Amino acid sequence: MENMGTNLFVFEGPDGVGKTSISKMFSSYLKSIGVACSYYSFPGDCSGTLGKHVYDIHHQMGDAGITTINPTSLQLLHVASHIDAIESDILPALRSGQTIVLDRFWWSTAIYGSVFGANPESLRKMVEIEEMHWGDHHPMCVFYLKRRSTLEPSPMAHWGKLVEAYDCLVGREVTRTRIEVINNDKSPEAALKRILEVYKRLAKESHD
Repeated sequence: MENMGTNLFVFEGPDGVGKTSISKMFSSYLKSIGVACSYYSFPGDCSGTLGKHVYDIHHQMGDAGITTINPTSLQLLHVASHIDAIESDILPALRSGQTIVLDRFWWSTAIYGSVFGANPESLRKMVEIEEMHWGDHHPMCVFYLKRRSTLEPSPMAHWGKLVEAYDCLVGREVTRTRIEVINNDKSPEAALKRILEVYKRLAKESHD
């Protein structure tokens, strides 16, 4: 299969659905068939980037010397790291014809912010700002991963609320974005098989 051109594939869903592992498997598959592909995750985990600092602040605030952070402020940090990666790396790669596999999107800002108490109006404006930076680059497909229960070793207190919020957002976004719901209750390989079926169908549609 030839490279489909300038494409953006997004993987979304709450923590514990296997999103990161499967998105990396998808990226590896694309590279194995000769697609010029780059993988990114939000906020990011590459040393020396704003995204890595935001990730560390979010998950290890104490190590950064922070004792508390307002939920709205935390999401602003995430959006800042998203825009930094969008402008510095992702858009230039898309413009050069690369395919981008992205782990998380502005969806995560909206969902996690709302569930954990960020200001709703501030969240709306944050999403508007991030979408402005994406410009005309819309996902070819968002793969929304679902499971009956989390893969996280410890139960997540907000798991049900996160899933409900994601389901509501998908219901709203399906009118303007191609979304494929991927069940990951069996195995990552089974989920990947379904994703590749969708990918190949999209490739055929783009060539017809």
